[in-house]
Amino acid sequence: MRIKKLSKRDESRGIGKLVLLSIFCGLFCLAIASAQSGGNASIKKFKAALEYFDPPFELQVKSYLEGAEAEPQGDGLISLRDAQLETFQTNGKPEMTITAPQCFFNMNDQTVNSAGPFQMRRYDDALLQKGVGFYWEKTNSEFIISNSVDTKVKSSITNSFAQ
Repeated sequence: MRIKKLSKRDESRGIGKLVLLSIFCGLFCLAIASAQSGGNASIKKFKAALEYFDPPFELQVKSYLEGAEAEPQGDGLISLRDAQLETFQTNGKPEMTITAPQCFFNMNDQTVNSAGPFQMRRYDDALLQKGVGFYWEKTNSEFIISNSVDTKVKSSITNSFAQ
């Protein structure tokens, strides 16, 4: 086995990469600190996978949140404008989509809520709900509607039972 000694040039490249990595890490930490301080730093095109399925589907997203603009409010609370929350089945097909002009995402307890108008649509358009005020909890995918609920159910009418 042969051991090659690093030249001065190779050593300087390694040190240069280490310095660049240190600068990048420092800037990243500063960006996180300023976002957590609630310094009115808004984020455009916010996107976050909130939850993944358990094995054997651990690579499949279970719930996903996005918004046109996000603004940290402090204590893990994020205000979202033009928000969309989606849930998925284990095969990757959409299950439910909730849209709202404005809502809040609480990173600490993994909830999404709004006191304003919203719309919830099932993937196959068989169920459409509109209302004012909702609360969604990631833990057990609980969806609670507060006020002015308007529900539309689409289904085919038959006189027979499926067997």
